[in-house]
Amino acid sequence: MATSPQTVLLTGASGFVGRHLVRALSVAYPTTALLAPRLDVRNAAEVTAAVQAALPEVCVHLAAVSAVTAAGQAPELAWQVNFHGTMHLAWALARYVPNCQLLFVSSSEAYGASFRGGAKIA
Repeated sequence: MATSPQTVLLTGASGFVGRHLVRALSVAYPTTALLAPRLDVRNAAEVTAAVQAALPEVCVHLAAVSAVTAAGQAPELAWQVNFHGTMHLAWALARYVPNCQLLFVSSSEAYGASFRGGAKIA
């Protein structure tokens, strides 16, 4: 059986999924330090500082402009958060905690309408 991680860094903890995940992780891993700083992932220095402070073994990345309507209304913001923010996090993890496991949670929107045909997506 795998051991519980000692430190988990969670981005986007204040969002819909994040609020539920914080509770679930707290129950499942009561001895794990769950760090969920309010973090602007668009700011590379802020992301780097958070990673350096946490030195997590696991990082769950939920921070995003997740609503398609919101992304369509502010596409530059969506790119800054969803793409550049993810890259800032990935670079900081790779540099300071290269053995950290990163779980990048995306959206079903990444698959577009392909699910409507019923075929498996490989």
